[in-house]
Amino acid sequence: MVTFFCQKAKVLAMFREHSKLEIKNLTTTCFAYMWIVFSRLHEVKVPLRQTAVSAIWNDWDESSMEESKSMQRLCLDESFLDSLKAILSLITSIYKDLWMTDFERVTLGLFVHVMRIAIQEIREYTLVNEDQKNEILEIRSFKNLNK
Repeated sequence: MVTFFCQKAKVLAMFREHSKLEIKNLTTTCFAYMWIVFSRLHEVKVPLRQTAVSAIWNDWDESSMEESKSMQRLCLDESFLDSLKAILSLITSIYKDLWMTDFERVTLGLFVHVMRIAIQEIREYTLVNEDQKNEILEIRSFKNLNK
C-alpha cells in the first residue's frame, strides 16, 4: 500500500487532497520503521478511504487496472485496518522498550524488567488470538524472558 501510494504521483496527489499528513515511506525512516509506517497508516485510514472512493480516482486512467482495484479494496477493507491496529498495538510495547535502550545508563536489569512488562501486555491484549500472541512471544529474543 505504501509503495503504491508513494510511487504513483497521481495517486499521491489524490491522497494529499484528503490528508495533511504524508504516508511514511519505508526508505525515509530508520529506527522501528514498521511501527512508524503502521502508525501513520492507522492515522490516515480515513483519507486513504476517501481517496479510494473519490471521483478523481474513478476518473483516473489506471483505476480499472487490477493493481488499482486491489489497492482500492485494501483501503476499504475493514478487516485489514483492524489487523493493522492489532499489529500496531502489539508492537508498540516492544517499540517502547527498544526505544528505551537508546538512552545512556540503561542497565540490562532495567531492560529485562520492561521487556517482561511488554510480554505481559501482549498476553493481555484482546484484539488478536492466542496463536498470534504465541507467535510473537516465541521470537527467540523473548524465549528466556517469557518464563
